[in-house]
Amino acid sequence: MFKFRTLASTAFLTLSVLSGTAALNILGAKDKDVVVARVNGEEIRSSDLNEAKKAIPPKALEEDKGKGKVFEFLRHNFVMARLLVQAAKKEGLEKEEIVKKQLERMKDNILAQAYLAKIVGPAVTEGALKAAYDEYVKSHPKDLKETRARHILVKDEKFAKSLIKKIKDGADFLKVARENSIDKQSGKEGGDLGYFTKETMVPAFAEAAEKLKPGEMSKAPVKSDFGYHIIRVEDRRKQSPKSFEEMKQSLAAKLQNDAAEKVVKKLESDAKIELFDEKGKPVEKK
Repeated sequence: MFKFRTLASTAFLTLSVLSGTAALNILGAKDKDVVVARVNGEEIRSSDLNEAKKAIPPKALEEDKGKGKVFEFLRHNFVMARLLVQAAKKEGLEKEEIVKKQLERMKDNILAQAYLAKIVGPAVTEGALKAAYDEYVKSHPKDLKETRARHILVKDEKFAKSLIKKIKDGADFLKVARENSIDKQSGKEGGDLGYFTKETMVPAFAEAAEKLKPGEMSKAPVKSDFGYHIIRVEDRRKQSPKSFEEMKQSLAAKLQNDAAEKVVKKLESDAKIELFDEKGKPVEKK
């Protein structure tokens, strides 16, 4: 369940949304605008909330359907943020040099993002996405074997052997992993590494895992540069290319990144850029 934040943090969330996430969408279509609040005469509109809503996790939006809690949460954020801004202006903080510099940096950041959004947006067409997906399918190995395994990683071989004996005597592998593995990330999941291909693992680990059948555990510790592994294979499957819908988001991100990189390189090649070292002396561009 999405956790709504406390008074102070919600106000800062709204301010960060106004300066960050919303900037990526300022060139998009505008929703029907209605006033949702007035703070000392200053209006807050539904379009403001709709931009900020893009920073809310989709799961939270799904859970909130028909409840209006997200709307109330965002409206409250904007009211709190507006109160803070009004108080800051009353104190004359926008005239302070450090604040002026920060505002300029934020303005520059928003302008840069707006420019990229305008130039990069047209690169993500349905045709471009489908072409990128075709390339993905073409380059995807057919019937690539994936293994799902758990492991317990420890530093000492003797200790690893004692844990193997403990598990053989009836101890729960997942519990032993949670309590003893120095790989904390997988350890808290009972040693689960998810599905992986042979090429993504260190050779010693990959070779040992490949020899095990689903349900089998390594009889002896497997040494790698990280320490000693106790491996249990859970499952094997053949990896097929993901569907277009599954890949659409990551392909769109790649198209945007590629287009943005070209834009930046073109701007760089056309510009006169002078570089200086930390002492202010000119340095030659590499």
